[in-house]
Amino acid sequence: MKLEAYRSNKIFDLWGYGLLANDIKIILSSNESEQTKFIKKEDYEFYFTKLHSFIKQTLEIINRKLNEKTDNKKWFYDKDKAVLFIDDKEVKFKKDKFRAKLMELLTKNEKNQKKEWNWDEIIIAIEATEEPDIKYKNKVFEAGRDINEYIASKTGKTDFLVVSTQTISINKKYLS
Repeated sequence: MKLEAYRSNKIFDLWGYGLLANDIKIILSSNESEQTKFIKKEDYEFYFTKLHSFIKQTLEIINRKLNEKTDNKKWFYDKDKAVLFIDDKEVKFKKDKFRAKLMELLTKNEKNQKKEWNWDEIIIAIEATEEPDIKYKNKVFEAGRDINEYIASKTGKTDFLVVSTQTISINKKYLS
């Protein structure tokens, strides 16, 4: 440890170890043959143990916060541009097409994102019809399947949506 490096770093003052820092300054500023006279394990062991514990706890808290941030959802759908941003990649949809409307519905809010949508609920919400015809069932299924294939072609993610002949939902692993 060099004295210049220590002087530029005020870390000991932040942690309330100013007296320990002063002792270290004295030791580092003395010539090398005298340094061993000042260092006594029993005088400093308590402080360094306490400092080590504090640093370890601080780093664990920082690491936990960083993990929380990275665990959050890694995608966003911009309904105005009809673009899905996922893992720093863009997946563009044609705004007025059924697939873009389906993505807008599924990603509208947290409640919609967590919901498993039946094909008839999707048609009622998108097409604004009271009694959806059975012919729309296949349209919803194909749109969901096509969205997954399109997202996979742009990002490599093959399972963004969970699609069946009856329902569509966003895969839970993409939700925070």
